Amino acid sequence: MDFDLSKPQKLLKDSARDFFSRQCKPERVRQLMDTETAYDAHLWKEIADQGWTGLTIPEEFGGLGLGLIELAVVSEEMGRACLPGPFLSNFFATNLIERAGSQTQKSIYLEAIANGELRATVAQLEKEADWNPQAVALEAERTNGDYKLSGRKLFVADAKLADVVICVAKNGDSHILLPVRSLWRRLRGRPDAVPLRQQLHSALIAFGIIGGLWVAGWVLAFIVPDDMVPHNAFSGTGASGQAHTVIPFVTFLVAGGTLVLVLVMVELARLIQAVTNAGDRIS
Repeated sequence: MDFDLSKPQKLLKDSARDFFSRQCKPERVRQLMDTETAYDAHLWKEIADQGWTGLTIPEEFGGLGLGLIELAVVSEEMGRACLPGPFLSNFFATNLIERAGSQTQKSIYLEAIANGELRATVAQLEKEADWNPQAVALEAERTNGDYKLSGRKLFVADAKLADVVICVAKNGDSHILLPVRSLWRRLRGRPDAVPLRQQLHSALIAFGIIGGLWVAGWVLAFIVPDDMVPHNAFSGTGASGQAHTVIPFVTFLVAGGTLVLVLVMVELARLIQAVTNAGDRIS
């Protein structure tokens, strides 16, 4: 029995090695690994142009229609080059869609995955990090033609990069796979998403600075001796007639701190509203 690669498989292996030796040099891989997602959009497009994002996807859905041996050949070269990115999570989701999806779902998702326009991942693990389907506790309840998910998923690989998440959920005594549009991608697609977070971050910094001065002002107001404070610095007198020493800028600090606090709360409310509006209805 011959266990050697066939001639087309050897050509595929040589092509993959040549590609990754050029596109995934060690210094470039290190740069990507220092980023939040280790993702390079240009590199992903190049991989898609080679057809490898649709390596095992049937030809009728825009893929190459190859088998697991060809996948192993390309994956070996990816590992040799330490390829960063969502290839494995994308492949995992692709296989679930291919095996369990309807014809409509296959047409919608597989063609887009094969040409590199869409990235997918799988949400299965929960609190116990158990791959056994019986460990899935997240419930999917069907209401008016839509599914409502109740629960929590953890350890979702490449969630920030995925356009769609294949969510494994319980539906009565059985299990169901639901394609959920990624919340991360929806937020990233909002024109005000990044500025909103930047505004919130800036507001928090400003609040911290002014809040510190605010507290310092009140402390100074009560520890500075009366004879060190000018007469025009008094803001009033107590019941005993003794003047309370309130440094003039305390009023400004209190007002400024309050204003910043209000701005922080407004920005936080806007961020929460953005997250809420980004939620998808699942069909």
